[in-house]
Amino acid sequence: MSNKTKTVIAILVAGVVLAVIFGVILAYSLYKAGPAVVADSVLEYKLEGEIADAPSPMPQAQVVFLRLPQSLFTITRGIRRAKNDSRIKALLLTVNSPEIGYAKVEELREAIKDFRSSGKPVYVYMDRGSDRDYYLATAADKIYLSPAGDLDVKGFLVSATFLRGLFDKLKITPNVERHGKYKSFADTYTRSDMSQENREQLSALLDDLYARYTQAIAEARKIEPEQVKRLIDSGPYSNAAKATAAGLIDGGVYLDELKERIRSELSLREYKAVSGKDYSESYSWMAKKVAVIYATGAIVPGRSGSNPLTGQVMGSQTIASAIKTAREDNDVSAVILRIDSPGGSALASDLIWREVVLTKQKKPIVASMSDVAASGGYYIAMAASKIVAQPSTITGSIGVVSGKLDLSGLYREHLGINVETIKRGENADYYSEQQSFTEEQRAKFRQDVLDMYEMFVKKAAEGRSKTLEEIDKVAQGRVWSGVRAKELGLVDELGGLDKALEIARQLASIPAGQALTIVEYPQPPTVFDLMFGKEDQLEEMEIKGLSAMIQSLPAEVRETLRLAYLMRYFDEEQAFAIMPYTIRVR
Repeated sequence: MSNKTKTVIAILVAGVVLAVIFGVILAYSLYKAGPAVVADSVLEYKLEGEIADAPSPMPQAQVVFLRLPQSLFTITRGIRRAKNDSRIKALLLTVNSPEIGYAKVEELREAIKDFRSSGKPVYVYMDRGSDRDYYLATAADKIYLSPAGDLDVKGFLVSATFLRGLFDKLKITPNVERHGKYKSFADTYTRSDMSQENREQLSALLDDLYARYTQAIAEARKIEPEQVKRLIDSGPYSNAAKATAAGLIDGGVYLDELKERIRSELSLREYKAVSGKDYSESYSWMAKKVAVIYATGAIVPGRSGSNPLTGQVMGSQTIASAIKTAREDNDVSAVILRIDSPGGSALASDLIWREVVLTKQKKPIVASMSDVAASGGYYIAMAASKIVAQPSTITGSIGVVSGKLDLSGLYREHLGINVETIKRGENADYYSEQQSFTEEQRAKFRQDVLDMYEMFVKKAAEGRSKTLEEIDKVAQGRVWSGVRAKELGLVDELGGLDKALEIARQLASIPAGQALTIVEYPQPPTVFDLMFGKEDQLEEMEIKGLSAMIQSLPAEVRETLRLAYLMRYFDEEQAFAIMPYTIRVR
């Protein structure tokens, strides 16, 4: 036997041994009963940093040697499981400005309320608290703040960025068309202020969210709603004593003092904590499989990934492939498409929509909306068997926008650049950045946008079993809160991922007592990927420094850069189904 042959055999044997070792470790992690939870324990969750819908892309790394952040579903699933765990006596949530939207907060609040229905108490501790933190905290029995910490409760605001003034100074001429009077993405480039229609839709959205917020505080703190509004108008509160005097919290203590208070109130011999990160579920071979596909970020053609300006992006190729895989897996009884997206490429959205249509013909597929599922985010949901949204989900925005920027003035007057072109074909310069549309081209362009809008409305009408007129009336590019979207028939039920699982179970005729195994997509990298690395993972690491630098810029500057960045796609895509800008309620 040659040395080369021996080397190959040795490599193969080593590979098999490694596969067996990691297989044993993985199997043990899946079938173990969970962490060593002793009697009279307090379950602790630290809610801080980004809490994404999707689980960590490297769960195997956590099995082997790394500890990674949890997903929203992992947290809520753990809290709900602890409800019936006799070893768990209470829940302590340390809330430290988690990076989540109001719909995700509502999902956490539902899980907390479900836990409280067992009679076990829930405590919240904050070093300081924003409006969003406090909204989450009001689901608990008692709320405590660090003595020197401020309660930054002062109400909601939404702001929009407009680039027309900048474009005029730079001699950039926007050629942007939209269909839908509320589709204000075009306003971002063509106006210097907020249109009446845009102000109307944002005001209505803010009214819905603010009403839920104030009502939640009123119910939790047993204060009249009008008094709650007066307290908010008097905010923020610079320390725990002032917030306590206002009746918004239960006191100012340090975290170690709170733990001692919990021990005393529950008559425990000692305070014993179990970390939420360690509190996992066991699995069963006999469980029915339900696929959960996480569709997160702006929608683009190709593969999913991330960008320093736009953050996570949803690639049509990645998500469509995941849906197809789940559809063709005979062991998967139902599919949940978990959406957190402001939309993006109309073409990419349509390719994902098609896979949803094909899947519904074979097995139930339920759309579960997170913080945002609007424009293209709604497009990929509208063909689902059922659509579930949180009351605070931002959805709708059924409309289309497209265009190009004429940069000839910038080149000529500011940069001293002269570009000359020679063409063959009347519309060879259709998307040229060196000129505006001719009258004939603009008429054709408007018709192209109208055609895309009509297709959007037609498919929405088919998916929602409504007439074209009914959908067109609530479309027009207008965004809605989840609670209003349900009233208008754009969604079926209010709730989170647990509600979507319940509906999927019903549609797939899975008995109520039958265990479920959640299969999550897109599939994470394998153990060997983690050991030897992947090119795209290395690229992701290389942009982290740039991302950190961009995040250090003021929010308004980041938004301007993001909007300018999106314009680069206008010469690549015919139309966009995208939110006008990122709506952040703060």
